[in-house]
Amino acid sequence: MRDGADPRAVRTRCLALALVRVALAEHTRVFTSAYVYLRAPGTHTETAAAAAAAPAATDEFGDVEGPDAAITELAGDVQADGAAVAVPLIAVVRQYLSLALSRSLTSPTAAVQDAGLAVLELAMRHVRMHLRREAEVLFGEIVIPLLETRNAASLHQRARMLQTLARLLTLPALVVELFLNHDCSEESHVNVFQRLAEVLCKLSGATVALPPRGSPQHALAADVDGAAEAAWRAVQQRQTVFNAPPEPDTQSPLQPPLTAGTEPRLSSATPTTLSGSDISDEYGIRQLALDGLSALLQSMVVWSDKLADPEIEAPVSPQTPQPEEAERAVSAEPRDAGDDPHELLSIKTRKAQLEAGCRQFAWKPRRGIDAWRAAGLLASNDPLEVARFLYAHRGSIDKVQLGEYLGEGDAHNVAVMHAFIDCMDFSGLGFVAALRLLLQAFRLPGEGQKIDRFMLKFAERFVMGNPDAGFANADAAYVLAYSTIMLNTDQHSPQVRHRMSRAEFISNNRGINDGQDLDRQMLETVFDQVAGEEIKLKDDPLQGRVQDARTSSGLFVLWGNSTANRIREQHAHASAEMAAKSEQSIRSMTQRRRRMSGAGEASWAVLLDTADYLRATRPDHIAPMFGAVWTAVLAALSTPMQTSADPHVVAACLVGFQSGIALACRFRMPLERATFVTTLRNFTQLQNLAEMRRKHVEAIRALVEVAASRADVGDGLADNWLDVLQCVSQLEQLQLLTQGSEQAALLRRTSTSTDAAAAQSNIFSSVLSVSAPTTGEQQSISARAFFGSPATTRRSSATLVPTVSVAELAKLETNSQVLVVTVDRLFTASVRLSGSGIVDFVRALSQVAWGEITTAFAAGQAVGSVPSRLFSLTKIVEIAYYNMERIRVEWSQIWAILGPLFDRVGGYADTRAAVFALDSLRQLSTKFLEKEELPHFAFQKEFLRPFADILEGAADLRVKDMALRCVYQLVQAASAHIRSGWRAVLNVAQIAARDTHDQVAEMGFHIARECAQHHGAHMWTLALVQIAGEDGKQASVVAVTGLEYFHELITCLDEFAVGAAAAARPRLALGAIDTMYRAAVALGAQVIGHAGFDACAAVVALDDQPLYRVWMPVLRALHAAVMHTEDLEVRTRALDAFFRLVMTQGRHFSPGLWAHVLRTLVFPMFADLRDPSVSRRFATVDDLELWFSTTLIKALRHVIAVYSAYYPEQLSNAMMTEVLELLVLCIAQPSEVLGKVGTSCLQDMVRSNYAKWDAEAWTLVCETLARLFNWSQPRELFTVAGAEYEGTPLPVLAPRVKSSEANASNRPSPLRTGDSAASLLSSAEATPSPSPMAPELPLSFALPHASGPLAGSDSKPDYVCITLKCMLQLLLIQTIGELFGVDVETGSALSSSVDLYAHMSAHHLFILLDCLDQSRTFAYRFNENRK
Repeated sequence: MRDGADPRAVRTRCLALALVRVALAEHTRVFTSAYVYLRAPGTHTETAAAAAAAPAATDEFGDVEGPDAAITELAGDVQADGAAVAVPLIAVVRQYLSLALSRSLTSPTAAVQDAGLAVLELAMRHVRMHLRREAEVLFGEIVIPLLETRNAASLHQRARMLQTLARLLTLPALVVELFLNHDCSEESHVNVFQRLAEVLCKLSGATVALPPRGSPQHALAADVDGAAEAAWRAVQQRQTVFNAPPEPDTQSPLQPPLTAGTEPRLSSATPTTLSGSDISDEYGIRQLALDGLSALLQSMVVWSDKLADPEIEAPVSPQTPQPEEAERAVSAEPRDAGDDPHELLSIKTRKAQLEAGCRQFAWKPRRGIDAWRAAGLLASNDPLEVARFLYAHRGSIDKVQLGEYLGEGDAHNVAVMHAFIDCMDFSGLGFVAALRLLLQAFRLPGEGQKIDRFMLKFAERFVMGNPDAGFANADAAYVLAYSTIMLNTDQHSPQVRHRMSRAEFISNNRGINDGQDLDRQMLETVFDQVAGEEIKLKDDPLQGRVQDARTSSGLFVLWGNSTANRIREQHAHASAEMAAKSEQSIRSMTQRRRRMSGAGEASWAVLLDTADYLRATRPDHIAPMFGAVWTAVLAALSTPMQTSADPHVVAACLVGFQSGIALACRFRMPLERATFVTTLRNFTQLQNLAEMRRKHVEAIRALVEVAASRADVGDGLADNWLDVLQCVSQLEQLQLLTQGSEQAALLRRTSTSTDAAAAQSNIFSSVLSVSAPTTGEQQSISARAFFGSPATTRRSSATLVPTVSVAELAKLETNSQVLVVTVDRLFTASVRLSGSGIVDFVRALSQVAWGEITTAFAAGQAVGSVPSRLFSLTKIVEIAYYNMERIRVEWSQIWAILGPLFDRVGGYADTRAAVFALDSLRQLSTKFLEKEELPHFAFQKEFLRPFADILEGAADLRVKDMALRCVYQLVQAASAHIRSGWRAVLNVAQIAARDTHDQVAEMGFHIARECAQHHGAHMWTLALVQIAGEDGKQASVVAVTGLEYFHELITCLDEFAVGAAAAARPRLALGAIDTMYRAAVALGAQVIGHAGFDACAAVVALDDQPLYRVWMPVLRALHAAVMHTEDLEVRTRALDAFFRLVMTQGRHFSPGLWAHVLRTLVFPMFADLRDPSVSRRFATVDDLELWFSTTLIKALRHVIAVYSAYYPEQLSNAMMTEVLELLVLCIAQPSEVLGKVGTSCLQDMVRSNYAKWDAEAWTLVCETLARLFNWSQPRELFTVAGAEYEGTPLPVLAPRVKSSEANASNRPSPLRTGDSAASLLSSAEATPSPSPMAPELPLSFALPHASGPLAGSDSKPDYVCITLKCMLQLLLIQTIGELFGVDVETGSALSSSVDLYAHMSAHHLFILLDCLDQSRTFAYRFNENRK
């Protein structure tokens, strides 16, 4: 039924559409059930009642009931052998429903269009699965062209259409299925989704004038009398998919519930409250288009939510069958196999390439063909291949250019044209119908030769397909075809005034059938069909130009009414054309379905036409959908956002920007993400306060809101987190300014500084000025100085800078509860970010925090005291607390960013920021140390490392003190939880030891001592482990877990004792030595007291012995203190501690450990005795003598004591050889004191050990005394007197190897009388004896070299040397006398004598007697020699 001017007809049509609407809304199950069908009349017409027992379904069948004729017609196509066939209800009513929609949607009557739109909305909600092809026609030929119409007559139609679309586009499944079944279908010629999005973008981005004055829209747009304030509050409270994300079991805010008998409600996401009848200008159209675009983008976001969390079920498509019904309707089940994102993307790509080629073809056909070949769509340039391709895609190719290309006279073009027409089948068609079919494929060119070629081929093809059509040959069909074309022009051209009659047409075609006439009835039929309906293209691209030419002619203007009437007439005519085209397309679809239907089970699928329908099931499709429209969306949103102040317009634009950002981030589209984020950030206007308005504050809220809305959105922001967090930082400062905080007051005072200082500041701060010194003074902020732009701050003071008052900024409501909550949610939502997402977030926040601190400090340097901005640094601490439960792998990546930040802030010149950073670091460390750390992990060390870095890099004493106190508190409070962090703690103490401030070093020593004395149980533990011994067998060894921390502790204490700054702090050095000793003893006692210590095999390597690993670092540190400390007290304390540890713990030393300690630590203490002249450790001779007379003597006595304590149980004669060598070196020094000490020590050694010595030991002692007697004879006395010594010297006795293994050949020969000291030394050095301790332990010491200070000179007597030798000879005699209990001077017996005779052999006694006798003989001869 067509509506006209008759009101009754309009009411009738509205009532009919209302009934259809009620049927679809209230009886959806009838239309969507698989058990409602119709039987052909005459057989058993009935409606099955099985649907009453079937569960409700929302996606199978539905439409209004059709007439019996349609049932019979459809049933006749599919029945076999006369059997009755059931016809689905939707297959009957689909055609009539589509035709009704095509007529009502183009109706200029508002009531009819409203009713049609309501039916369209319900049909698309519930039965769109069965209207796939019809929907393509409705959208492609009615909805989209109507929206593209730009005239006043179509204003209300477009408004109502946009409102319906806005409601439909809130259905995510519908949006996705439009893309899948039209944009990604090779059968579809209309990209419904893309074209809808583009037309919405075109309408949204249109530049429109303000609404008429006095209208509510004008008041909002111009903010008359604060009218926009209430609208802004409403906008902030409006629910969108970003401020209220849908939960898994809740309904999307985009989808209002649809109940039976109720009109679909406007989505809460749609900000407008206008109806179609309220729209009176393009401003309202733009608002409605923005609402539709916003709904479209939000639906894409909602559907893609399943990608972020697969546990969330995406909004179910209304046509998805329930499980029970799906089992009973398998035959009609749509396929899911085609819902492959990769396959669909490939199809979409091919369609895009095809469309690109079509655009090239429309410009120049050969370029289009080349483009298709380059894309691989066309395999070759073969005429048959090209013709088939052009025929298959004739619906997408420009028909004008296609006709021109096929009509060219070139041989290749002619061959293509012939192959093109050969693709058509004219069998069974009438002559005019066949000609219409031919001319629907392309537009017939106007050139006669081209028409002739087309008609020739058509005639051949028609006669071949219809041999019984009455043509004698193809020539007759050719002439009739050409005549029919001329008849069509004659009957329908507006330029022809006298039209041809039927008789004239028949007369013109006489004798064309091989000399005979064609059948008259056929010619009359041809004439009537052409005269009744023009042969023309359904979509003639030139038709619009012809219509424009007609309406613009002067005659039309002369006879026409007003301009408004002309516009209405044009619009009515265009609407009628749309309806006609759509009806023709729908009928063609029905006919194709009938031809394709056949007998059997497959007929149901053919009748339903759902086999190729793709349901929306996956979120992956959103990426190509967004990729196809994002540029248009960005352009459409930017224009109104920049030019409009209407809260509703701004709100829709912001939701669109949020959706674009969310989709770009979710699908990892970096270019799209950066573009949307940067554009929205620029709309915040934080860089220009003078131009900042309420919409810019809303832009800030939108940017922050979308970043916090979904975890995967935050994960995808990546580098653009910096833009978001910079906005948050700038917003916080703006909030401080509007609140009149202390910081704002300080910033106001900085404005009184000179312009020169202000010109040097490049800061993010505001320059405040006072207009009058009153109580209610009005503050103003320099908008340009808010960012401290160098370009503006370098200007002179005379330059006028726009300012904005604080009161005006307060009106922006930057401190509103909604904005504050949004910002807080941004940081609390960080816990939902993935590992990579939180790293990007922390990296950006760290950059912002560092920028805040440095710019604020630079401001203080330039214009005065400006407090540090620590907002972002505070937020770092907050998010660290929120994310404390993350796994260690993620935290390691986070701390790789935060650690250097704390290092830089802690070492920065801004003391307040540094102290805050240290305190924050302490809080985080305390919290993090509560988490247990497994052995062999080192995250605690990395976490506490910034304390050491800050302490080392800070220049302010307060910062250093703060760092040490924080570490000390951590040790006191969390020592039980510290594992690898001990290394960082001790590193802090070690750095403090090197500091030049005594206060810092004192605190560092307290930390180290605290660790050593009270927290050893937390630093290391003992365990029994199995290791491979030297013999290859497994051995049990006590292992110290955490021994590396003990070594670190010793290294730290060693820094206090021996470090560069230790000389100035002897008290700390002494304390460090004592602490070191006590720690070593305590840990050694734990190892010794372990139950498995006795089982420790001695066959393990030295490095694996637990006591070696515990005590050797301590002994080395003490040895270093002895050898390299200048302070005598410290050196003495270290020496005592060293030998006290050896004396008290030596009984637990293994032979290997004894050998190592003696070889590497003890004996090297006496290295300077060998040749003092080459020692470089002492600057002067006095220092060397001081070393000899103090430390060396004490060390020698300690060596004798150690020897006496552990010989022979743990020390063999090898140790005795070394000790005797030390005594010889000491006695032979050019020092009377050393000589006396040496002989005294020798005497003590004999007194303490004579009872333990065996014959070999006595041999070593006697030989040593013989050598000393022989060397110390002052033979130079005869040289001085000019005489010669004629006595026989004592035999030179070399040191012995093991006597039990020596043979007669290597026993020492007796001393020869008259041997000089040089000869003694050369003999001793020429035949060094290997150490008896082990083959690899060489003799470490020998007598001083002959060229040393005691060597005589042939040219000049050395009286000092002579005197010292005389003194040494006397000391040796006294030593022997005291050992045997005889006073050398008086000859009387001494009470302190020992019973040496009982332990010495006669041989050893005679050696000593020979020494004494030689000395006596030497003295006698010298006294007798009068020369």
